[in-house]
Amino acid sequence: MSTRKRKGFDNPATAMAALKYLALLLLPFSGLVGWLYFRRLSARYQLGRETIRVHESGLNALSAALADNATAGMPVVIALILLYYGFEWRAESNEIWLLLCGLWALGLSLVWFIVWSCHLGAKMIGVLIFEETQTIVIPWDPLNNTAKEDFFRLKWFFDAMHLEELNLGEIEKITRQAGVKLFIHGAFGTRGLRFSSKQKRDECIAAIERITKKCYVHLDLEA
Repeated sequence: MSTRKRKGFDNPATAMAALKYLALLLLPFSGLVGWLYFRRLSARYQLGRETIRVHESGLNALSAALADNATAGMPVVIALILLYYGFEWRAESNEIWLLLCGLWALGLSLVWFIVWSCHLGAKMIGVLIFEETQTIVIPWDPLNNTAKEDFFRLKWFFDAMHLEELNLGEIEKITRQAGVKLFIHGAFGTRGLRFSSKQKRDECIAAIERITKKCYVHLDLEA
């Protein structure tokens, strides 16, 4: 008995190869979304008018951007693979549940892709300190949420796109932990920041102390 040779996207190997190329195309597209969002945040926070800006640069910034691009694009690729097998299953067994799961997963993954690409743009801003207004603008802290916000309102997820503005006068102390982590404590609670190196972390501390003319590092939890 002869079997018909599959051609084009009917061939699983061809389809999987196409998905791999799509994954590569998602990297620059994620970077483009992040850059556009960076431009939007730059206008909102008047980037260039800050007194001090602490941000990643060079290879550290590039490696962080590639990691975020991969994080943004991987769920989309997985959803497309699931959708592909959903079509295959639908054609062979006339079952539609896997196809519907693939469509649902694709929709969720596209939301994830957009939000996490914007998260990249927010991280590119870094930490902004304004002497005139005595404020500091920092990236989102995922731990600063309650259980209700985590599981029902998804605030922890959509906050990835945002920056937070704090009053420098409300800072009470700063602690360092595990080499590159920094925690700012005050009337607003606690906010965590992570840097690529101890140098960048200490640069941020020095910038805050320079503007406020106070010493905040009362406790050092270095590992």
